[in-house]
Amino acid sequence: NPKDKFDIVTMVGSTVQEIGYYKEIFKKATSLLNDSGELYYSSVTKEETKEQLIDALKDTSYIIADYRRLEKYGLVLIVCKIVQA
Repeated sequence: NPKDKFDIVTMVGSTVQEIGYYKEIFKKATSLLNDSGELYYSSVTKEETKEQLIDALKDTSYIIADYRRLEKYGLVLIVCKIVQA
């Protein structure tokens, strides 16, 4: 539990995949933000959905402000901005 809060936190999907606690990692990441802070998240996992992310944020005061799923040549890139509701 850090004393300092941050304006911006970035997180890549490999962090979530390696830790294996999808919902918990978003709860922890958003707890690092100050009241006007933003979480920027990116992932390259084809199986990940926007609905999973919405569900992971359900128990926080944060929402998805921008979500893009880019698919090209069989690859998927997800980028999104998460902010306080």
